[in-house]
Amino acid sequence: MRLGGDFSHAETSQRATELSSRWESAWPGCEPTGAGLSRAHPELWVRFHSLPESKRYADTPEERREVLHRHKTVISELQAISGSARVCVIGRDWDSGDLAGGWTKKHMPGSWPWRSHFDPNDFEVGEPAHLDYFWVSPYDTVGQLTDLLQLAADWQAEFIVTDEEMSWVYAPYDGGADIIAPTTVDRDALKLTHEEWLSNHPFGF
Repeated sequence: MRLGGDFSHAETSQRATELSSRWESAWPGCEPTGAGLSRAHPELWVRFHSLPESKRYADTPEERREVLHRHKTVISELQAISGSARVCVIGRDWDSGDLAGGWTKKHMPGSWPWRSHFDPNDFEVGEPAHLDYFWVSPYDTVGQLTDLLQLAADWQAEFIVTDEEMSWVYAPYDGGADIIAPTTVDRDALKLTHEEWLSNHPFGF
């Protein structure tokens, strides 16, 4: 058993081939991360904050419930847009040399190794090169994401949620979520519906 979140070989199977095909068709040239997708598709991107006044972390049970409410509400709305029932979670992880290695994979039951990626922008000369490792798990309901969403809110896991056709992406983080909507119309509708969840930052961060 590997202690980190790495793997020696990505899975070679029909499901892996089909997933890669759907991903590349939907988001060509992009890795499954909220930051990368928001840079590549700013016209589809919106960021919602998890708590009033852009507070980053919940301190009370009421605030923790509000964080989960916002996450689940938007994911459900994205599901309604695409007509999807099940969702796919793609977790980002690292090897045991990273203090966070294994942090996401261990919370994704039944996950399988999909792809790895070297980001030259995340490499510093003199430091050891590292890869990002992406693990996949299917989920039948939004309710099954509760524990993962709470971990993301506490900065103890990193992942994206998407539908089976990869038409949208929901990327939670500690403080909010980056959403890549199917169309600009969908993005604008989400912004209008949840205007009070938007950032006051002029660029929406």
